[in-house]
Amino acid sequence: MAGWLHVSQASLSRIELGQCRLTVDDIAGFAERLGLSVTLRYCELDGADPGELGFRAPLPMEATQMVRATLATTEEPAEENEDVKRRGFLALLGATALGPLDGTLERVRRGLDLTREPFDLDLDEWERTAYAYCGELSTTPAAQLLVHLLADFDEIAKVLDRSGLDGERRRLTHVAGQLAVLIAHSLVSLGEHQAARRWWRTSRAAADRAGDPALAAFVHAQQAMLSLYGSYTPAQVLDLVDEAEAVAHGTACGGLASALGARAQALAVLGRTKGARKALEGLSTVVDQLPDHVTGEQRFFYGWPEHCLRHIESYTFTHLGELRHAEQAQEQALALYAPTRWRGPAQIRLHQAACLVATGDIVDGVDHAAGVLRTLSDERRHDGFIQPVGRAVLAQLPERARRLPVVQEYRELLAGPTGGPALDP
Repeated sequence: MAGWLHVSQASLSRIELGQCRLTVDDIAGFAERLGLSVTLRYCELDGADPGELGFRAPLPMEATQMVRATLATTEEPAEENEDVKRRGFLALLGATALGPLDGTLERVRRGLDLTREPFDLDLDEWERTAYAYCGELSTTPAAQLLVHLLADFDEIAKVLDRSGLDGERRRLTHVAGQLAVLIAHSLVSLGEHQAARRWWRTSRAAADRAGDPALAAFVHAQQAMLSLYGSYTPAQVLDLVDEAEAVAHGTACGGLASALGARAQALAVLGRTKGARKALEGLSTVVDQLPDHVTGEQRFFYGWPEHCLRHIESYTFTHLGELRHAEQAQEQALALYAPTRWRGPAQIRLHQAACLVATGDIVDGVDHAAGVLRTLSDERRHDGFIQPVGRAVLAQLPERARRLPVVQEYRELLAGPTGGPALDP
């Protein structure tokens, strides 16, 4: 059956167990491959007629109409109202829980044409909107946040389309660049690295067009930093760091600090101790030069509070095996994180587990890591920033320890429907 459907056996198993959310495109594709004729209709699951595929919640009328039109023809009626199409698209995006993402993401991303001429609006409100999203990164599930980000990005693309003054256009493009960074961040959190790469390109283009060196440095550096969690090799991350430093022009800013932090971490993964330590020294120098409004800002854009430095030190020293320094950084980082933050503290505690394993305390280390995962919801446990750090604990294990019951239990806890199998590195 898996061969007929063109999916892996593991994926088919998750579908059968109800652990994998299917989209209309998935179901239509399965029907075609199996030579079946099925009716796709949104309805209450309990009220589904025999032979029909039901969903647990009815969709808004606009979304239902859009699904039917998509299944019936590849051409969109020219007379269809643009607002109706947009509402239907956004409703469909939310109802299908964002998977598979590529097609819908591309449709929105390409709506921003940075060469068009602009229009008039409440610029302050758009800037407040982008700033508000930064605070929601740590509290709102990535899939849910992404729906709203895409809706606002789709709208600002239309706003840019009608804007006329250069100053307004620059500010709007600046906001578009910020939203694109947040979309990329959310995609990494969801493990959608291929889609994230395209949104990084969009955010970089918007930052360059906005003419803001600080935003440009920030965007380049964030791409380097977040690429440590998948998509790029450490060597490619170092190339991204070089680009970020070139954009920053040596100016002490959050972007340059993030770039140096990404350099230290990538070099640590490569085992280049001397280079990693040098990068940390450069990072400390830049952080000392940052103004108070940057070090005091707890949110995403431009802010670089002290916990960022301690987190990077924890990551770097853990990978280098310098456990005393790692422990000190971990204690400092955990004391600095705000109570609303969950991702950073969870990563730090997984660093602690890796350090315990590295000292030979395998059972306590793996048990500590398992305890960290148990404190997280299933969604957070399989977050794209948690999974790689959790797998790094397994990477520390000697071969003789990999069949211990505590390790098997941890591997099962780390694996899941959204995180994929926790294979031995």
